[in-house]
Amino acid sequence: SYNVPWVFLVCMGLMAIQNLYLGSDRASVVFGPNILYRIYCVAFILGFYINMSKGSYGFLPILVLLFLLMAIVSTGSRGGSLAFLVCAGLVMFGQRSNVYGLALGVFFVGIGIVIYSYWGSISQVMWRLIYFDASNTSEAGRLFYYSHVFKFFEERSVVNLFFGLGSENSIFPFHPHSIVLESLVSNGIYFMTVVGLAVIRCLYIFLSSGPQRKIMLCFSPIIIGSLLSGSA
Repeated sequence: SYNVPWVFLVCMGLMAIQNLYLGSDRASVVFGPNILYRIYCVAFILGFYINMSKGSYGFLPILVLLFLLMAIVSTGSRGGSLAFLVCAGLVMFGQRSNVYGLALGVFFVGIGIVIYSYWGSISQVMWRLIYFDASNTSEAGRLFYYSHVFKFFEERSVVNLFFGLGSENSIFPFHPHSIVLESLVSNGIYFMTVVGLAVIRCLYIFLSSGPQRKIMLCFSPIIIGSLLSGSA
């Protein structure tokens, strides 16, 4: 049987290569780019475990990782860079032989050489993915949200502190691109306490249960994305 998540990912990677060739800025396929990179990474991790369950330990994951990279580049989402590193780390440490970790190292060195050698052309399609600068609008906005959240603790109403200010409030009239900040201000300390206890429980399960660890890793791109972009 086919590894459906990886077949999907390869198809999207080929589409991404075409979009990059045509000069498309940020790809959107049904969903926007900030959602797409999460879907791509979840598909990769699902496919990785399907591949492992079949007893396949070849270099196929590294090849699919290349298609994933192309798909993420086409989204132009910086959060995708971090989610991609999770997928790459899974390939490096999730297989039984150090040979694949070495092969992945060669893969990244090769990509680095290509980027360095052809930066003049590649920078036109990759600049947004790797451009991190606190002075640009995107990063400055997110840093502002984190500094602005302290105003929430200046609330004089205990009820507001405990249960939050609701959506589109005076502190965050627009979602702050962080599920933690948005949940704290909108739903209050009570809700964040419940979430915090759930996180502790999840960490315990992650450290103690192999099968459930795999499930949590499948959702890790969504968790990373929710901390960097979009609304709750």
